[in-house]
Amino acid sequence: MINTRTETAVTQKPDLPVAARLAAALQALPVGIVLFDPGHTLLMATPAVADLLPELAPLLTPGQALATLFDMAPGDPPMVLHRRAAAALGSRHIALAAHRTPDGGVLVLVRDETEDRRDELRLTNVIEAGTVGTWEWDMDTGRLRVNDRWITMLGHVRADLEPITIDTWRRLLHPIDHEAMAGMLPLLVGRKIGEFDMPFRMRHAAGHWVWVQSRGRVLRWTKPDMPQLIAGVHMDVSAQKTAEQRLEHIIEGAQVGTWQYDERRGTNQINARWAEMLGYSLAGLTPMDADLFGSLLHPEDRLNLLDEQNRRLSNGAWTFDNEIRLRHKAGHWIWVLSRGLVTEWDAAGQPLVTSGVHIDISERKALEQTLARERDFLAGLMETSMSGIIALNVEGLVIFANREAETVMGRPLADLLGKSCTCAEWGLTDGTGAPASREKSPFFRARDTGTPQRGMKLGLLWPDGSRRLLLVNSAPVSLGGSMTSVVCAVTDITKAEAAAAALRDAKRRAEAGNRAKSEFLANMSHEIRTPLNGVLGMADVLAATLTTPDQRSMIETIQQSGAHLLTILNDILDLAKIESGRMTVEARPFVPADLARRVEAMHAPKAREKGVDLVLLCDTGAGQARVGDAQRVAQVLHNLVGNAVKFTQSGEVRLTITARVTGALVIEVADTGIGMTAEQTGQAFQPFMQADGSITRRFGGTGLGLPIVSNLVALMGGTLRLDSLPGQGTRVRVDLPLPLAPVVATAPVVLLPGLGRLRALVAEDNATNRVILRSMLQALGMSHTVVEDGDEAVALWQPDRFDILLLDISMPRRDGISALRGIRDRAAGLGVSCPPALAVTANAMTQHVTEYLAAGFAGCVAKPIRLEDLAGAIALAVSEPEPG
Repeated sequence: MINTRTETAVTQKPDLPVAARLAAALQALPVGIVLFDPGHTLLMATPAVADLLPELAPLLTPGQALATLFDMAPGDPPMVLHRRAAAALGSRHIALAAHRTPDGGVLVLVRDETEDRRDELRLTNVIEAGTVGTWEWDMDTGRLRVNDRWITMLGHVRADLEPITIDTWRRLLHPIDHEAMAGMLPLLVGRKIGEFDMPFRMRHAAGHWVWVQSRGRVLRWTKPDMPQLIAGVHMDVSAQKTAEQRLEHIIEGAQVGTWQYDERRGTNQINARWAEMLGYSLAGLTPMDADLFGSLLHPEDRLNLLDEQNRRLSNGAWTFDNEIRLRHKAGHWIWVLSRGLVTEWDAAGQPLVTSGVHIDISERKALEQTLARERDFLAGLMETSMSGIIALNVEGLVIFANREAETVMGRPLADLLGKSCTCAEWGLTDGTGAPASREKSPFFRARDTGTPQRGMKLGLLWPDGSRRLLLVNSAPVSLGGSMTSVVCAVTDITKAEAAAAALRDAKRRAEAGNRAKSEFLANMSHEIRTPLNGVLGMADVLAATLTTPDQRSMIETIQQSGAHLLTILNDILDLAKIESGRMTVEARPFVPADLARRVEAMHAPKAREKGVDLVLLCDTGAGQARVGDAQRVAQVLHNLVGNAVKFTQSGEVRLTITARVTGALVIEVADTGIGMTAEQTGQAFQPFMQADGSITRRFGGTGLGLPIVSNLVALMGGTLRLDSLPGQGTRVRVDLPLPLAPVVATAPVVLLPGLGRLRALVAEDNATNRVILRSMLQALGMSHTVVEDGDEAVALWQPDRFDILLLDISMPRRDGISALRGIRDRAAGLGVSCPPALAVTANAMTQHVTEYLAAGFAGCVAKPIRLEDLAGAIALAVSEPEPG
């Protein structure tokens, strides 16, 4: 559609007089020219005359009379040759044309039409013997002269139609085509057109319609603007029309825009789909010319498209395939794949007609941009990876390596690319130090088995002669069109292996991955929770002493930030435990309504602060004891209610607990918050996935709450359903198959009006934590005795002196578990009961809590300690019978 034709004007300075140049040109013409003066005397004759009329050659001398050479004078009917010349010509046909010159002379043109006549005869024979119908319409008489093919094309014989007139043709014409054909005649009249080429339908003798391509032209005019004789041909194009209609249906079904650009007329014929892609109707973009198309084309693509087409044409290419941007009616740009080919050329090899299709590839382009961003992001991640990433092709040659790979391999990138994974200079050995065999190669094992290979150890020789021990994880890649066959993650574990040499035998017998992960998480829990306990505990203590609004605002910020950090830590640790498959659930009686009320009490302050109503509804069944893991059910409730409060700015959060005797425990949390789209709800249960970055920045969080809930519900054999609409809130329903607890006789429980009458024995080795516990117990009104280790606690305990024991698990000399065992032994020896004990620890993962409960603790208070958590744990512990 872009005009690629260029015209160069070539001028040449004449080097001969005009008359001489004209005479030379006349001498070279194949047409004979004979010129007579006003007296009809021969002035000159070009050489072609003697060649065409050899018998008259002797007479072609200046001074000869017109009548001597030709039988008739100018103005008479067409001249004939001199009889002698005519006789000598035989079968040749020489045409003569005489014209008067302005000065009264005569100009005779002599032309050999022998071949033209023969061609005309041959054409007539071909037409008569071929499949083309011919017609000739005399507009004065209305008579229509046609050949036999014109008649048989319609399934008739001549006798069926005679006399054949223009009315015969009109009767056979399809009614719908009458209007188009009627509009053609006014164009002929007035010489607006001298010829036409158009399709229409004519009725076949069998009753069906035949598509006819009719081509015609005016042969004779009665007046300057009135045709008298029109002739042409008919061709049966029914098969072509059927194919065209089939193609149109295919194009319509494929939703492809079509176009055809005519260079001569500067017009572009488009279909409706072409216009619809840009938000227009077909009439809105018709007629389409180069200027209109240029106004729709993106400025950056216009020059690129022109350059590309010129380059292809200069290379002899006749097809093209371009991706361009066109402006939509709404103002945005859409990406279009424009494919076309030149279907007609001029004599100079320049395109005259170009045809093609437009396909909307906006979605594909958007996907490509997304993939490109992801690819760049992944490439950036690779460069920041602590492991070397090496990609190899199917032959085991390195085709990619990140920066860390250069460090791990001890070689620059240039020395890695193109090298085989079995390169001799690398001196690879297996984990035992023996030369690495092909069977033990991470690459070949991943490639040949089609499965990932993890934790393989290889020895590597560095250029400086030192040997390094590498940990290699390899995985096959089966992406179509990718040269990559296997990707390896390589980590230098030389120092780590040296440091862990003493533990290597033990690690080989253990489940290295899960245990190492659990130990790491436990250590991190302890190391992070211990200082965090100091921060939050001292913040709580300090909060009670501050009076000015600014000071209280600052301490609240510290408390909220610390609490947020603790939530993140808990989520990550819980999720890691779930993923490792080590999290278990216990089966102990608990009352769902009690859990719900504690959850309500914990989240009510935050809801009130935001002006959101927190409503708890429990039916009578929720007050009956169920068998299950109360801690995990409480965790589900905390996450769901916490999320609802966090994402609700106004309105209410409603927690509903229902239970049937024979049915599941049903938990429903509904809010009037910001809600989520369908796409966001689909991602809600994926770890670390947040629906919207701006929302994350606004409300905070790790994106682990719902994934943890989902895993916990599944672990307890339940089901979870989430329904949400943007701006209309979210509803989460959890069904847990928790059976009713058997009814057992229990001693009556005395409900304490408060904790102020309780006496606590505290054992804590950390000085900061001792200060925090003293301050919190004092805030609760409890009397307390604090010692530094387990030995002191065992020695200090006396019957009826303490109502609750708070024992740190990790203490020197005697830890919390040993201390509780010692106190229980002393109580048993004295024949008295041991007061309930709470484990106070930073190691509060599920397996640890299970261990504490098995050791006789009534519960666990995780560090960092929150005042409300401590109070709730103490209240729950003293209200329940002592664990056996």
